[in-house]
Amino acid sequence: MSTSFSEKMLQRTAHIALVNTHHGSRVATVKALHKLGFQHVAVCKTTQELEDRLMEQKFDWVLAHPLEDHDHNLFRYLSTFYETHALPKTFFSFILSQKQQLRIPTSFSHGLLSWFEADRFEEQKSIENEILEFIDTCMKNHQKNLTETYTAAHYLRRFLRKAMIWDELVKLETLMCNAYPLHYDNLFLLAEAHFSAGDFNKGREVVQQAQQVAPEVCEAQIENLMQKFPKALLKKQGSLAERFNIGSVIVIERDEHEVQVLRAALKRIGITDFKHYT
Repeated sequence: MSTSFSEKMLQRTAHIALVNTHHGSRVATVKALHKLGFQHVAVCKTTQELEDRLMEQKFDWVLAHPLEDHDHNLFRYLSTFYETHALPKTFFSFILSQKQQLRIPTSFSHGLLSWFEADRFEEQKSIENEILEFIDTCMKNHQKNLTETYTAAHYLRRFLRKAMIWDELVKLETLMCNAYPLHYDNLFLLAEAHFSAGDFNKGREVVQQAQQVAPEVCEAQIENLMQKFPKALLKKQGSLAERFNIGSVIVIERDEHEVQVLRAALKRIGITDFKHYT
């Protein structure tokens, strides 16, 4: 069984290509990676050098300044990378200036995994903190059996919220809901995006949908949204059992496994008075 990207990052076995032409930040980043335990770090100063290295060996993570002032820059390289290379397990993260951050949405559409602020990649300690946060995000998603798509969505969401590009945030959360319909937390992220955009009616509709399909996960999420968006006028609903006035249930079943499955399912919708007969 192959080791996932997140596990390689956690175990510090990932092979990393660092693309950086600035001596000071390059040295600080290499020191930070070594301090964190990464031993396989290759330094490239141009996109061509990176491309040559990728022809010779496998890299798990490309951490790069995009070299925007070069004719052959990383923005352009990434735009065709996954179409022209059979390297789906090589992930890219960009270190971006304030001006370059305007290109984040397009870069994510081309396969970018994450981004970091260039100001945070000048001092060794802040670089370590940024990389540790990235690893933590990857591992939390991996432990929930979620793909790197969730990590990418996390970092794209961070930019869209920072830049207050609400229509694109709504599009992102809608895509996540459609791609992962059984992950109900996505519904609350979509509702929050609508509330941020000022569309309270649509946000309330999404919350009501979540209350219908996943009442057991709603209370804390709704409490959080109520604190963030008091103008949304959200109301907590009782459990599904309370809404339909179901006080108790009698189950006649011989199979003990089936009984336990039913008991757990009924508890999730608020029924605790459970009588079982064989």
